[in-house]
Amino acid sequence: MTYAKFLTELKKTPREWVIHSNGRIRLSPHEIDACPISALNTPPESAALWEEVGEEISLAPRLARRIVDAADNCPRASKSIRRDLLKACGLPSEEPK
Repeated sequence: MTYAKFLTELKKTPREWVIHSNGRIRLSPHEIDACPISALNTPPESAALWEEVGEEISLAPRLARRIVDAADNCPRASKSIRRDLLKACGLPSEEPK
């Protein structure tokens, strides 16, 4: 799956995304702690299974890691991927005002 296709599929998920206090993007209010990758599974899987779900949807491992880093708000994460994820999840931008 290409990055563009991933974002297209992510836009189809329920508009139930939240940004937790630690900055992580998660699908809520589910009992499962689903990240943007694991949420593409039906039903959504735990964020801990992002590698397995990434393989199932044919995301390149390196791309999957970059997406997870951005979703988890890691300091080394790509800011452009983070912006893309926020937009695809229907969340507000984190741009400074």
